[in-house]
Amino acid sequence: MTLDEISVRIRQKKFILFLVIIGVFAYGIFQARNYILGPHIVLESPKDGQSFKETLISVNGKAKNVSYIALNGRPIYIDNDGNFNEDILLAPGLNIIVIEAKDKFGAKVLLRRQVTLIPQM
Repeated sequence: MTLDEISVRIRQKKFILFLVIIGVFAYGIFQARNYILGPHIVLESPKDGQSFKETLISVNGKAKNVSYIALNGRPIYIDNDGNFNEDILLAPGLNIIVIEAKDKFGAKVLLRRQVTLIPQM
């Protein structure tokens, strides 16, 4: 083997090692993406500004990357897919619904919805 061939093989090995390191790094970032992004809440119902005639309404949605979730300061439970569905009573007039979620690293997200109960005459 000549010196040029040895030099080419060394460069090839360095390049392959570089690709492996980049691949491992990219895989680690991909696996950690949910922890990096923090908690996420999607509230499907009720919509902000919605009006109701009934005092009992259902609050439902989906949570991702949460270790704790509360509705108006009361802990609620989510299923294995992250879905939640809770019933709450509304007071006449404007009501504020607050959902707070935290992940295991302490990152927090807060979601507020204003709904109105129209009293029956």
